[in-house]
Amino acid sequence: MTKPKLTYEQNISLKGLSLEEKLNLLHEWKKNEEIDQPAFEHFSNLWIKKESKKIINANAPLRRRVNETLERSNFCCRTVREGQMQVFIDKLRGKINDYIANRSNEAQLTDKERNLFYKYVKENVHSYRLLVNQMLILGLRYPDKELNSFCSNFVQENKKGPYFTDYHFWGTLWEDPDFVPLDAIRLMLVKKEDGRHIDNLFAPSFIQSIIPLIEAQRNKEVERLKFAQMLEGKEREMQVKRKMERLNAFNILLKAAEEYCS
Repeated sequence: MTKPKLTYEQNISLKGLSLEEKLNLLHEWKKNEEIDQPAFEHFSNLWIKKESKKIINANAPLRRRVNETLERSNFCCRTVREGQMQVFIDKLRGKINDYIANRSNEAQLTDKERNLFYKYVKENVHSYRLLVNQMLILGLRYPDKELNSFCSNFVQENKKGPYFTDYHFWGTLWEDPDFVPLDAIRLMLVKKEDGRHIDNLFAPSFIQSIIPLIEAQRNKEVERLKFAQMLEGKEREMQVKRKMERLNAFNILLKAAEEYCS
């Protein structure tokens, strides 16, 4: 699908503007019908993502090597299975990007695609752990409730525990500049009589290290909420409600993380 584009004049007018100023201008263009809804969605998400990426990269505590997504040595050839999994991951990312920009039905997985996802994750959780981690993070974000449920349950059972917690998975999830799903927050919290707290399966030192990332993700939600409040009618009502729910969830997690490390 062709990505939305701005005119030469519109691109020139964006030079030197802050994120907030860019979003305000984008809203004016949409209001004046100078851009359509797909362009509005595409550029608002793109600019917020870029700004978030700068902050997250500056605060990321888990620096990864270039090409670390390959579990094997650089002196080894990529296996057929690794290649298949990477192609599948790229396909999922493309579907998500199209969905965000156009809210199209093309993001829906076929039964064959969903079963292939399950197969890759279950059969390669130990042999190609980093690729499986990428798939699980995408699966938690993907607009497919069945896939979300599978990934949430798999993470609960395989990525945290009294004897092994995959901190690379959790660090990669919070370094993601795109979108941290609410399921990720739910998986890190446990509900008690006095509220929600960080699951004590996580080491306090790790939680302390990702607090800057949680803050960066929370601040991104603040920007998304501000932008949603510029909208009008039913679209504004729906978007503001959704953004408020996400912002509240991030605030609950941040508060719990700070208390856990105090």
